[in-house]
Amino acid sequence: MENINNLLDKYFRAETSIAEEQQLKNYFSSTGVLPEHMQYKALFDTFSVESFQKMPVRNVKAKKKVSKPVLWWGSLSASGIAASLILGFWFLSVDASADYAYVNGHKVENRELVEELANEKLLHVNGVLNRALQPVDELQTVKENLQPLREIGAKMNSIRNNKNGN
Repeated sequence: MENINNLLDKYFRAETSIAEEQQLKNYFSSTGVLPEHMQYKALFDTFSVESFQKMPVRNVKAKKKVSKPVLWWGSLSASGIAASLILGFWFLSVDASADYAYVNGHKVENRELVEELANEKLLHVNGVLNRALQPVDELQTVKENLQPLREIGAKMNSIRNNKNGN
């Protein structure tokens, strides 16, 4: 009984060998299982039942492997055809007389007005970006101003090293 308790402890810590697990299987498949071990009997009975089950065998046909050059040429051809179709439809669908834009939900056909509005928006975006990047510019200025101090510090270190080396 003490041996079975030790084996169960080792089993649940995943430290048993195959021979020790076989001892546990034999013990739980026998008729002499002690009442205090009955709670584990169902576990080992399940393992015994599963050991007799077999997986169904299916015939799986091996897929024919496609060589890499064929796959490469096929994908290259497909992408070339797709690019040709896209460019063809784009050039055929462009109508120079149909220049217009929607501004605030209204159709505007005056090209100069649309360009002026677009330039205003771009200037606004440029201003926003300049304000957002101003701290980066200030850091760059500080970095540039600190460069002479770094050079002086390097010279002082080299002088100090030469003094200590003598």
